[in-house]
Amino acid sequence: MKITEVTPNRPWYERTMPPAVIKYYIRDDKLIKEFRNIMDETGDEMIHNTNLRCEMTEYKSQLKPKYKKPFETFIGIIDDILRTNDLGGLSVKDIWCAKYSSGDYAKPHCHSPAAWSFCYYLNQWVDFPTLEIDGWGSVEPDYGLLVFFPGWVVHEVKKKEWHYSKDRYVVAGNIER
Repeated sequence: MKITEVTPNRPWYERTMPPAVIKYYIRDDKLIKEFRNIMDETGDEMIHNTNLRCEMTEYKSQLKPKYKKPFETFIGIIDDILRTNDLGGLSVKDIWCAKYSSGDYAKPHCHSPAAWSFCYYLNQWVDFPTLEIDGWGSVEPDYGLLVFFPGWVVHEVKKKEWHYSKDRYVVAGNIER
């Protein structure tokens, strides 16, 4: 597994405008495949009835015994990143998986009171919709890209139609004190 910081020397300020957006690449094919399988096996537990209008596992998916190992591995990676940036008092409290098909979207929302939120992209394809972060801009989904942003920041994925059989997979979650 290779972890590469994309935004070196970017301070992890929670309350700034424009908001701090921190990026890493975590290229772990096995872990990514496991997360995609979790989403495909679990299906839409939230019935398109959250801010995400796409297939989504339940919140706190890391607590399901069947999927404990990949989530523990991923939480360990995030914990290492937080410690490296002197944020050892923070930890992952919630993780879920999502799968966007053509026309799916996420309504504008935030994750307050979480200190930080994150998205980890499990695949890439031409014309996937971007993550729109208010006051900052957009993030192109890219295979293995992990993006952190303050939990209070409003963000969304705009509705977009595409004409191929690929789905956009992501793992998202919240980090709290």
